[in-house]
Amino acid sequence: MAAPKRTSSQITDNRRVITTLYLQGITQVEIGKRLGMSQPMVSYDLAAIQRVWAQHTAFDLDAAKRKELARIDVLERTYWEAWEDSKGQHEVTTTQIDEWVIPAKGHKTASIRREQLNGNPAYLAGVMACIEKRCKLLGLDFKEPTPGTSPDNPLWLGNATEALTQKLQRIVDGESRLVETPALEPGSNGAKPD
Repeated sequence: MAAPKRTSSQITDNRRVITTLYLQGITQVEIGKRLGMSQPMVSYDLAAIQRVWAQHTAFDLDAAKRKELARIDVLERTYWEAWEDSKGQHEVTTTQIDEWVIPAKGHKTASIRREQLNGNPAYLAGVMACIEKRCKLLGLDFKEPTPGTSPDNPLWLGNATEALTQKLQRIVDGESRLVETPALEPGSNGAKPD
C-alpha cells in the first residue's frame, strides 16, 4: 500500500520539523518514527532541504559549513526561547513548624510568595556565543592586529582613531582651535632651523 500523498503545506511543515530534529542530531529512522514517515521519505526530504540550503547560502560554503550555520541558528533560537521562559513569575513555597503552639505536635504555617524573575543571563551568554561562532565561521569576527601592526606602529589605525578622538574632544571642550600643524619635510625631526 502506497503512502498517502502529502499536500504542499504538509511537506513544508514536515521539512521544518525534519530540519530541527536533524540539526539536533536525531537519526533519520527516529525522525521518521516521530513524524509517521518512512526513513527513505525522511532522506528524500533531507536531500531537498540541503539543496535549498545550497541555493540560499550567499557565500560559497561547503556542506559542512552550511550545516553548522543552520545548527547555530537552531541553538540560538533555543537560547532565546529559554531566555524568554526565564523571565516572568516564580512561586516560592515555605513551610514553618511552630512547636510552641501545640507542644509535641507543632503547628504548620505555609506561605506562597510570587517573585518576578529578570531572566537568566546565562541564556544571553549562550546567544552571544552563537553570534560569535557564526561570525567566526563566516569570517566576520574581529581579528587582533597582526605582528607589525601593533599600537606601537604609528601607521596602526588605532593610533589615528585615538588621536582624532582626542582632537574632537578638545574641540568640543573649547580647548583647541582648528589649526593644522604643517607637514614635516622628509628627514626632518621637526626642529626649527637656526
